[in-house]
Amino acid sequence: MEDEAEASSSREKHELKTSDASALFDLKGELYRKKLEQRRKAEARLTQTAPKRNVLLLTKEEEKKKQEESRKRQQRIKDLEKGIREEEEATRRAQKILEEKSAIYDRLTKGEALVYEDGQSVEFLVDFDAKKREEARQRAEEQKREIEEVSQSDAVHFVPGEGKLTAEKSKTEEEREKRKKILERRRLANLERLNNIRKRKGLEPLPLTDESTKDEQEEVGPFLDIPLPNEPEPAKQLSSEAIVEKKPRFGIREWDRGKIAYMKWIEGQRDERNEEFRPPASYFR
Repeated sequence: MEDEAEASSSREKHELKTSDASALFDLKGELYRKKLEQRRKAEARLTQTAPKRNVLLLTKEEEKKKQEESRKRQQRIKDLEKGIREEEEATRRAQKILEEKSAIYDRLTKGEALVYEDGQSVEFLVDFDAKKREEARQRAEEQKREIEEVSQSDAVHFVPGEGKLTAEKSKTEEEREKRKKILERRRLANLERLNNIRKRKGLEPLPLTDESTKDEQEEVGPFLDIPLPNEPEPAKQLSSEAIVEKKPRFGIREWDRGKIAYMKWIEGQRDERNEEFRPPASYFR
């Protein structure tokens, strides 16, 4: 019985006895507000999103990358400036050396002797006077050759194309000799044929060397062997009647019918026109 009494007493509600009821309500209200605040915080954590980042702001990685690119760009600019300075310096040195060489060459061409500060003569590995001596030697040989040619010939005349004319003359003489030989062979062949015919007819053969023909050739000159162009055949003069007959005749076309009579009428009107109003004769040419 005692156990049952204890169990029933444990199931009974705990009661808070106080004389101030308003303090109790304030406590319950504060507890309720705390619960609501905790619930809101939990929901906020679940639904919280990342804040919007400003587009103009750079992250640490981007800032670091930008600094690295700027550093590389500055390095490239420095390298380019250094290369340009070195190239300009090399150009100035080469220009200075060329000017010095040009001045030395001018002095050498004028015949000046180059010496060091201590008075010793400058020794060059290149003989600058070799070309000048060679040119002088060639000029002397040409002058000597010209003098010999002048002494051999009695009269000297300047002919612009003398060499070319001499070559053409030699070619002409060779062709002339060949043509003479051909003509001589032809003459002998003709004489042989003629003698054969005379033998068949019982006549005395002609001598192979024709003195009269030879004398005639010598009197006329050595240019008979040059072939002359054939004389042009006279063109056949055709009469106007034949020309008219050869013209093809066609029938009157369909669109030309009536024009002939009309043109005759126009010509008649022109003939009857007064001379004062007639156009000049050159108008109808």
